[in-house]
Amino acid sequence: MLENMNPRHWLTKARNSSTVPKVAALVVFVVYLWYFKSRVNQSDFLVFYRAADVVLKNRSPYPPLSSASVYSGSSFVYPYFAAWLFTPFTLLDRQGAEFAFVAVSLVSIVTALWLLGVRRLPLLLLFLLASTSIVAWQIGTLNPLFMVGVAIGWRYREKAVVLGISVALVAFAKLFLIPVLLWLMISRRYKALVAAAVALGAMLWISFGLGPLSVLSYVRLLTRLAKHEGVKGYSTNALFRSLRFGIIGSDVAVAVIAIVIGLVFLRLYFDSKNEKFLLGGALVVALIITPILWTSYLPLAGVAGLLLFGEKAGVIGYSLCSWLVTTPDRAQGFEIVLVLAAVIALVVHLSGGFGELFCRIKLYLQENIRSSMLLFLLGSLLLVAVATVFYPAVFPLLLTQYMLLLAVPGLMFVKQDQDRNQPKLLVAGENSSLDDNSAIV
Repeated sequence: MLENMNPRHWLTKARNSSTVPKVAALVVFVVYLWYFKSRVNQSDFLVFYRAADVVLKNRSPYPPLSSASVYSGSSFVYPYFAAWLFTPFTLLDRQGAEFAFVAVSLVSIVTALWLLGVRRLPLLLLFLLASTSIVAWQIGTLNPLFMVGVAIGWRYREKAVVLGISVALVAFAKLFLIPVLLWLMISRRYKALVAAAVALGAMLWISFGLGPLSVLSYVRLLTRLAKHEGVKGYSTNALFRSLRFGIIGSDVAVAVIAIVIGLVFLRLYFDSKNEKFLLGGALVVALIITPILWTSYLPLAGVAGLLLFGEKAGVIGYSLCSWLVTTPDRAQGFEIVLVLAAVIALVVHLSGGFGELFCRIKLYLQENIRSSMLLFLLGSLLLVAVATVFYPAVFPLLLTQYMLLLAVPGLMFVKQDQDRNQPKLLVAGENSSLDDNSAIV
């Protein structure tokens, strides 16, 4: 009777009965319904919607190359073929098309996670509650679709045609993802590479052979776009340019970082022969070298985390770190507190409770003191640089957040098989070679 009145008993019972995932699912439903009905701002999708309507009328979807509308954020700057993919949405009115694409985006995120092996409800909810995941579908970006393309390629990597076409579609729609093609080359998946080349050739012919722009004109369009929008985003190049590295210096710095990180992943692949280091590394390098990077791109970093660190550690690290980067569009205090409470509850639930979570972090810091200190120093320097350039007014808040969540990356290295870390109890008589210092039960 007294045991049932113990708060720990009720917390353990609630955790074992999956109460936390159910409550978190309710939070996801409420927050997503709120954004879906009242706060949807499908600015990116509307660009494709208008472009699809224009191409159906046999007109060019592109703005004049010399006009400021190129970098206005409301002009179509993607390959001509991409506009045709959105023509089915023109059967609906604007509001109906917006809501339909939100549904497509949410289904795409869940489908991508499912294909990557994420089956547990708490992990799916945690990924959906990441701020960058919300932003990705909230403004109608293509990144959920890119997630599906990458996930299909990884899941069906033994089927050359499926792999080649999926990778080609992703790389064609978003040129900064071209490094993903290196995965096929280095892993010697030559049939898939040929399929990707054929698919890319067909899409290039449709876009530039039948479209209104030539290849050179399209390159000029992208150059103007990168020149004006690149410095406003979160790209590595923008960071170095803000630190007075200059145009050439910033390009060199980005190239050096990308090469070094690429070589690290290449070494990991050759040592392990595991292709997850190739695809995950390609996504990381792509996010580093892109001249334009918005927070809506970062679900792809979540995919890389899943591949490199496993589903549990990857999702936890991605979701927690996303809230250090940005908050959803027009989010208010109560909404943020509600979502963060659900995120923290899910992390604690997945970690087995506060006590086990604390023990894991403590054990990791003890066993990896040097790497932890290095992580702290590098993270502090990066935080100071970013905060000084982009957020000088909120630097104290960012520093406090970083100090509180410093141990979070440690979760990314926690082994998912907890049994391996449990001490084994020996029964007397089982091993005749036990010495006096052995533990006997």
